[in-house]
Amino acid sequence: MRFSHGRVVGSEHTLAYSPNFISSQHSAIIYNSNFMVQAPLPVVRPYATAGLGFVYVRGNGLQAVTGAKFAVNYGGGVKVKLTGPLGAQLDARGYTVRSIDAQALHVLEVSVGLVFSF
Repeated sequence: MRFSHGRVVGSEHTLAYSPNFISSQHSAIIYNSNFMVQAPLPVVRPYATAGLGFVYVRGNGLQAVTGAKFAVNYGGGVKVKLTGPLGAQLDARGYTVRSIDAQALHVLEVSVGLVFSF
């Protein structure tokens, strides 16, 4: 679930759950708070975003993996207004999560979703 605001400069906040994080033995709750800049165009709006957050990992095995981990993310995408308050969004982000088994974990996330504007 993602909430964002601001026509050109704004912020967005993401709360997510991953039932299989790193392996099927680990799950994660992910929270990010991002700064966002988007083009104020009427139909197609490209944007860039960067932010900080945390990943709380729990599960069995690999004790160095479990617990709260600091995360940085960056990326961009495009929002397309379809009709009325309905739109679509294509997004690509890179995540760096520190202290995963004494290393940094780098993840690429690509997503497609619906946007409701009000």
